[in-house]
Amino acid sequence: MGRVDCLKQLSIALIVVGLIVSCTTFQTNSFIQKNLTQEEKAELIFQKGLTLYNTKLIEKNDLKAIPEVRSYFVAALRANPDHLRAQEYLVKTDTFKTSRLETYIKRARTLKDQKTRTDAEDYELVLAVKHAQEIDNLNGDVIKLWIDTGDVRKQVIQRRTNRLAELDISIRSAKTKTELNKQLVQVAKLMNEIANIDPNNRDALTAKKSIDEYVTSVVLVDTNDAAAKLSQKKYQDAELALINAEKTYGTLQKTPLPELSKVKYQLYFSWAESLYKEKKYQAAEARINTALQVEKTPEAAELKNKIAKGTGTVTSTPAAKQSTKTKSQNTEPKRDYDAELPDLLVIIDATITRGDLVKAWDLVNANMVQLTIQSNKDKLASRKVTIMNKIKELYADSITAFNGEDYETARDGFKTIVRIDPGYEQAQAYLDRTNTKLRALSGND
Repeated sequence: MGRVDCLKQLSIALIVVGLIVSCTTFQTNSFIQKNLTQEEKAELIFQKGLTLYNTKLIEKNDLKAIPEVRSYFVAALRANPDHLRAQEYLVKTDTFKTSRLETYIKRARTLKDQKTRTDAEDYELVLAVKHAQEIDNLNGDVIKLWIDTGDVRKQVIQRRTNRLAELDISIRSAKTKTELNKQLVQVAKLMNEIANIDPNNRDALTAKKSIDEYVTSVVLVDTNDAAAKLSQKKYQDAELALINAEKTYGTLQKTPLPELSKVKYQLYFSWAESLYKEKKYQAAEARINTALQVEKTPEAAELKNKIAKGTGTVTSTPAAKQSTKTKSQNTEPKRDYDAELPDLLVIIDATITRGDLVKAWDLVNANMVQLTIQSNKDKLASRKVTIMNKIKELYADSITAFNGEDYETARDGFKTIVRIDPGYEQAQAYLDRTNTKLRALSGND
């Protein structure tokens, strides 16, 4: 292993244990001071800067991170003025900043000079100015654009806060969860657009708080329903109630609701335990893995190990004793995938209901080759038909999102479609158009 590779590994290890302090001070601890040369310290700092450059600037277009990223390369050069890659990436960072600033200014001027603009173009205009301001708020051109677009900015925000207020009323009269969730998608889009321009807008935050409170009350009803069904050991019914709750809550919130997480863990742990007792190991394994994703408890880890032994993936027989067994005793019984199909179908159906069509598709394909009975293959194949029908619905929804200029939702939909059906040319064409729109909005053209 080369010296640079060793330094990369050391960099990761030091970051994990907290041996590197914040980028603003670059104060190295005593370990680094005593054990690394100036060249090694420079490499350590550079690798951290390189990671931030790739993730924050290139992948996320996080314009506010430009000074932070730049400071790492400056610090690396202070430690070692001959560090060529730090010199290279310092230039790249400055070029990134200049290029992005010019792109946003040019786009803003073009849109501002248009005689007529759509609402989406108004939003794109003020967003371009906002991005330019994030890069250099003292730039004369940026200051002028900020002043000249003040009225447009107010109109863009006002239209969105008005729509939020309307949605705050209409979501309460939604007759179905599907209708409610579609309106919540609109809320999420509006809140994201307002946050991009004016994150502290009081009207938007007030409306968002009211909507959040109502959504939480709806989700708690589903959560309590799931808990009641769990107490009756109606696992599938409880799962469906939780799926509905997660869909609704997850539209607006990134962090899970504690009450929902608690019931979700209890459901999948209890379900896995029940299936394990019935020796339905594959189905039990799927449930205990879900429980562990929610919370890694000792009891869940212990149950997972028991299930693994049942599937033959873990053995508790010591090597010395195992060697005395006959060959037939050492051979694990062959799994009967056909016998496990009913439980597998439940898992696939729940995955489809949850909206994770790619995972459901992969489950069907992975298990199809394991089956030997044709009637079971036909049952599993019927899920492919269901998924393809869902794909048609998703395509229509993604087109609607694209036409409504909700490009992120459209992108996710088209990506799912082409992942399942690479030959779906219309979806691929729309995905390309959507990515082009998103690049334009982010200044990556």
